[in-house]
Amino acid sequence: MDIHRQFRSIDVVVFTFCSTITLGIVFLPYVSEEETRNVWLQLLVTAVPYFFLLWLIHLFSKKYEDYDFFGALKSSLWPVIFWIIMLYFLSSTLLGCITISKALTSVVHTFLLPSTPYWIVLVLFYLVVAVAVYYGIMAITRFVVLFAFLEIIILTIIVALGFSENFNWIFVPPFWNTDLLTFLEGSIGNSARYGGIIALLAFIMYVKKNEPLWAAMNIGLAFVMFFYIAMSIVVLGTFGFHTSVSILSPIIALVQTATTRTGMLERMDLFFIAFWLMAFYKMLMIHVWFSLALAQKCWSKVKAPLWIIIFIPLALIGFTVTPDYIRYNWEIHNINVIVYTLLLPIALLIYLILKKKEAKS
Repeated sequence: MDIHRQFRSIDVVVFTFCSTITLGIVFLPYVSEEETRNVWLQLLVTAVPYFFLLWLIHLFSKKYEDYDFFGALKSSLWPVIFWIIMLYFLSSTLLGCITISKALTSVVHTFLLPSTPYWIVLVLFYLVVAVAVYYGIMAITRFVVLFAFLEIIILTIIVALGFSENFNWIFVPPFWNTDLLTFLEGSIGNSARYGGIIALLAFIMYVKKNEPLWAAMNIGLAFVMFFYIAMSIVVLGTFGFHTSVSILSPIIALVQTATTRTGMLERMDLFFIAFWLMAFYKMLMIHVWFSLALAQKCWSKVKAPLWIIIFIPLALIGFTVTPDYIRYNWEIHNINVIVYTLLLPIALLIYLILKKKEAKS
């Protein structure tokens, strides 16, 4: 497979930002029964391991000139171990697409089209995603680059709207009414919000040489962390902890409250909801494209049309046989995200870096 290095550092920034931000924002600070009062502090702490992951990706790019992480795994591991790892990546990516689909339909059904069957919403979304994946990573990246700047502006506006007369700082400081174990359990759920950056392992192959890769990835993740923390503080300061965790999407409720209070255009919240629905496109595009990149490392002859025909129906079937968003088993899901997007990539990157160092010596 020919690799055309066509992307620059700005593309890396927006790809890092767009790969994970939407789902984590819309449902902040809602996660599940694991949520605690210290959500914004957890989001700060749990970002640190992902910055470490980005540093390892940077070291890997210095050791391997082709930036081909999965290709390096294929040539360095026993075939059985490689296939087990790749099948785990593929299945976890499929589960990620199912989770995004659950979140998408929850937003549509709750705030927009309560009577519309789920399958109509999903089929329409996946048709657009299939077209984007068919045209490749260039089309997807151009879309996210254009969308990211608008997304940052919208999120900044929401943060500004949140600091109003209804905001109360008394709800924001950490409240240590729990033990360390409960705090760590809640942190697992919040750490999973950063998991989308796993797609960088496939994306970096398309980045031009001598681009400031590490700085670009750090800037993208820093934007994600900033907006996560800012949104959590605004939501907690406006609604308080107990109300925040009882609302499906506190951010949308915040927009509804702010636009009603300030006398803006009637149902201005629908604009923000529609915007976030558009943002779900980019997450699904990135995840489905990432699954295609994994599949092509396993089976070099796999083309985009064939993989679309295989993968998207599997995602739709998985959607129908798993519980809805608010009844999801978040503990198991979050632990799997941590393993799939953080622990396993860190272990594999360290292995590849040390192996290259040993070979040179």
